Amino acid sequence: MGLLATNDKPVIYYTFPYSTLARAGKWDQHWEIENLRAGKFAYVILRQGTAADVDHFGNFTRAFLSALHYGYAVESQDALYQVYAPAP
Repeated sequence: MGLLATNDKPVIYYTFPYSTLARAGKWDQHWEIENLRAGKFAYVILRQGTAADVDHFGNFTRAFLSALHYGYAVESQDALYQVYAPAP
């Protein structure tokens, strides 16, 4: 992320607290969901396993993951990360 920021590229960062707030009705995810469904972000990078069992771990909301899987496909992955790019 530091490389993006130092080159004046926007870094949109979605963290666990936003998911918690969204589930409590205190955070409007509309912009994230719409942009994910439309494939507006060049890449979405997740740590391996963070999208697993959202009801138990709560890293993301079901709406977030549904929009991600609608608008993106896994482009690459390694032991630590999955990189999603807009679906063709």
